[in-house]
Amino acid sequence: MPTPVHGTLLIERRIERLVRQRIVDSLYYKQHCFGLNAESLIDKAASLEYVGGTFGAHSAPSPFLCLLYRMLNLNLDLDIVLAFIHNDHYKYLRILGAFYFRLVVEDPLLILSTLEPLLSNYSRIVVRRSPSSSKPHGFHLSSTDVLIDDMLSLDFMFSLSLPSLPSRPLLASQGRLSSSLRDSLIFSLDPSFLSFLHSFSLDSSSSSSSVDSHRLFLKGNRVRKRSSSSNVDVDDDSSSLGFVPSSSSDFHLSLSVSDTNALRLSLGLPPLR
Repeated sequence: MPTPVHGTLLIERRIERLVRQRIVDSLYYKQHCFGLNAESLIDKAASLEYVGGTFGAHSAPSPFLCLLYRMLNLNLDLDIVLAFIHNDHYKYLRILGAFYFRLVVEDPLLILSTLEPLLSNYSRIVVRRSPSSSKPHGFHLSSTDVLIDDMLSLDFMFSLSLPSLPSRPLLASQGRLSSSLRDSLIFSLDPSFLSFLHSFSLDSSSSSSSVDSHRLFLKGNRVRKRSSSSNVDVDDDSSSLGFVPSSSSDFHLSLSVSDTNALRLSLGLPPLR
């Protein structure tokens, strides 16, 4: 595993001077972070109640940002950070490790192979937005998969600039990367549902634009759809297809009577008359 650049040089490269100064001057950092080591940092990260960058009129650093700065000071080995990411008990420790990993690792293949599996994790995460955010500041509810997707697609997050990451299509076209977990999740459904989908020829352009604009995340036999304009997740098992329409622009399947009857027959239901 490649060893990233650590220490003072990395802190200067990844955290702006003004943000660094606000962190070291903050009361939380002085009281709770200054003497932490790798082991005691786990306890502090496990007690986090939200993630975020700076907040308030004076752009005060969040506890999440203070712990991240302390991790940079500690020169943590990547094996320890991977243990943070793969832990199953503390979701905020997982996000802290994932963001640190995204910030310090320069190998795009290593970043994608490590973080993309978290796209299937739907743990609820409370986020505190910074006042400079394009969305209203304050607390809002998000989830692990959304935050990981942001880490892989944004260049600015939690008041910090992220290193540039080559696009996945570019890496795939160079033969350096296999298909994305985003794509493989679409085919993780029950085989009977896949055979049903295979029997219909959907318009590729409209279907792909719908997927791009609404970010379909599949879990089991359900579709968890997040609108790009909302952070609220909608889970609904009432539809036999698992699709959850939220507006008239959402895509839908138009079935003929014969196709509908074939589907009903496969489900053990009487045909339509």
